[in-house]
Amino acid sequence: MEIGINQYLKEQVQKLWDRGFYHIFGSSFINKIIQFSASVLLVRILSKDLYGVWTYAENILQFFLLLQGLGCVIGLLQFSSANQDDPSKQFAYIRFTFIVGLSVNSIIALSIVAFYFFGSLPISESQPILLSLALFPLLNIVFDTIQMYHRSAFENRKFSLLTTINSGTFLLFSTLGAIICGVYGIVLGRYMAVSVSVVTGIYLLKPNLKAIIKASRLAASEIREFLSFSIISMLSNIFSSLLFLLDVFLIGLLLKDEKLVATYKIATIIPFAMNFLPMTVMIYIYPYLVQAAKNTMKIKSLFKKLIMALSVINASISLICIAFAPFIIKLVFGTEYLDAVPSFRILMLGYFVIGSFRSPAGNTLNALKKVKYNLYIVIFTGVFNIILDYILISRYELVGAAITSLTVSVLSALLAMIYFNKTV
Repeated sequence: MEIGINQYLKEQVQKLWDRGFYHIFGSSFINKIIQFSASVLLVRILSKDLYGVWTYAENILQFFLLLQGLGCVIGLLQFSSANQDDPSKQFAYIRFTFIVGLSVNSIIALSIVAFYFFGSLPISESQPILLSLALFPLLNIVFDTIQMYHRSAFENRKFSLLTTINSGTFLLFSTLGAIICGVYGIVLGRYMAVSVSVVTGIYLLKPNLKAIIKASRLAASEIREFLSFSIISMLSNIFSSLLFLLDVFLIGLLLKDEKLVATYKIATIIPFAMNFLPMTVMIYIYPYLVQAAKNTMKIKSLFKKLIMALSVINASISLICIAFAPFIIKLVFGTEYLDAVPSFRILMLGYFVIGSFRSPAGNTLNALKKVKYNLYIVIFTGVFNIILDYILISRYELVGAAITSLTVSVLSALLAMIYFNKTV
């Protein structure tokens, strides 16, 4: 009996290796370590004021990128995974994603330039930095499209390689840039990193590049279905992302203090970085969820295992971080950021909720094409987030922002879990 169990476990481990799970997990882990290291180094290199200025500019850039490619990169994952046995159809979808993505992101780039001349930010020093990032959306959509194609085609080693190259070059170039040129050196480093990643991605795509360029056009019905799914998914992601972006934006808008922006950003770095764990699992399992979408029992079984495993792991991580919060903040970021401890503890609770319940439920609903309900959830919680953020930040400053994030995370997770249990 014991021999049989050992053999079964050995086969399961080998199966995960053959399917590239360890490549995804390993690259995701390395990727987050590198990104985390870059954040820590930038905090150490820049003054608290300058770090706040950079953080706010980057936060505003993320607002513009919410509309990236009309969500076609997400659609590519769904429809390319579903056409695994038809490479010509996959090539048609990636070609269409490139066309739409570059067109939409060109408009985003022009919008950033227009905002520089006609808009204003509460932290005015961030405005020229935002302008310097105007061309980033064009390079970013190319990289994301290539990445998503490899993921949908189960080419997990290429996906992992590109992820690691992108993070590693950003760490190298942004750190050197910050030392030499300050904030604008980080901007230059970001451009250099994504450029190296795009060139590498095109090289890896080379065997299929000609087929992609010459791919047949999608039928009108296919375009409608693809865009419908993509846009609804994009809208869902917009409101989900707002849960993270609005806190920093409103802190800058209401409190107008780059030091407070920097402090709250520090409080978010570790909780947000830890999201790599549930996201790594979802990156690996999502194409399989899509393929098993019509098998209700299999979906339920996978979902239950996800919830149980992630809950145990995330609870352990959250409790350790909450208990040793002052030591962790002081060790990693320095004593000048100890004022981030209260917000950090609250956000670690939020990480547990999102990583254990919201992320698995939301991604599973997407795989089942129940994207409209995800959209309803994020619209409702997004509006609630804005109202609560405005009230609590005005009264309790950074702690108010963290409480809002936790409250909205719990509400969003509950709605997604209830809907999944009732409909699947």
